[in-house]
Amino acid sequence: MSKRFLYFFLMLLFLVSGWIGSCGDDPPEPVPVTTLVITTIDENGAFIQGVKVNLYGTIPDWLTETSPALEEKITDETGKVIFIALDSGKYYIDAQKGLLNNWEEGVIKTVVEDLENTTNILVVESQSGLLASVDGKKWILSTYLSNGFDAYDFLDDCIKDDLYLFYKGAGSGEFILSYENIICNSNSGTFIAGEWKIDPNEHTLEIPTTDPFITLNWLIEDLDSTNLKVSYNNSGNNIEAGYIAVE
Repeated sequence: MSKRFLYFFLMLLFLVSGWIGSCGDDPPEPVPVTTLVITTIDENGAFIQGVKVNLYGTIPDWLTETSPALEEKITDETGKVIFIALDSGKYYIDAQKGLLNNWEEGVIKTVVEDLENTTNILVVESQSGLLASVDGKKWILSTYLSNGFDAYDFLDDCIKDDLYLFYKGAGSGEFILSYENIICNSNSGTFIAGEWKIDPNEHTLEIPTTDPFITLNWLIEDLDSTNLKVSYNNSGNNIEAGYIAVE
C-alpha cells in the first residue's frame, strides 16, 4: 500500500468518525427571548377583543404614532397580545379600538426586563381620546350663550372661524388656536400655541391664551366624538359655548 493511499485513507477515516460522533451531541440550548404579554380590559374587568396595540420607545413616537418598536398586534378573544424578542427597557403602550383607548385611564409606560413580562391595561372611552387626535382634532365654535342669552350672531366673524386643534396626549397635549382666514384686529400673529390639560375627575379643560401666564379654565358640560360643550366665567358673565368637530 502506497504512503499516499494510506494518508488519504486515514484522513477519510478521521472525517467519518468526526461526523458520526457529532450525531450523538445534544441539541443546542434554545436562546431565551424577552416577551411582553399585554391584556386589555374594560372598566368592569372584561377582556376586549380587537384592540390594536403598539409599542413605542419614546414619548414623541407615542404621540405621533411613528417608529413602533415591533409590528402592530391585535388582541384575541382573551384580550391578549404578545410581543416577542424585545430589548429590555422602557416602552410606551398605545391601545386603540374605535373610540376606546388607554390615553387617560390606562398604563402607558411599562418596563420590560429579561424573559417574561406581563401587564394589564384599561381601555375606555376617555375624554382625552374624544377631544384630541394624533393629527390634531379640529373644533370650531357653534353656539355661544352669555348669561343665558344667545349671543352667537353678535360675535365677530373673526372669532367664529377660529379653529381649536387638540393633539394626542395622555391628559395633556399640544394645542393650537388658529385664527384662520379672518384675524381680529386685537390679535397679533395668526395662532396661539401651547398645551391643553384635562382633569377627568373634575371634568375641566385648560387651554392657553395670548398671555403665557394666563390660561382659560373650562368646565366640560358634555363631550362626545363630535360635540364639545363647556361653561366658564368671563368678566362676570356666565358663558356656555358649544363646539363641533370638523374635518
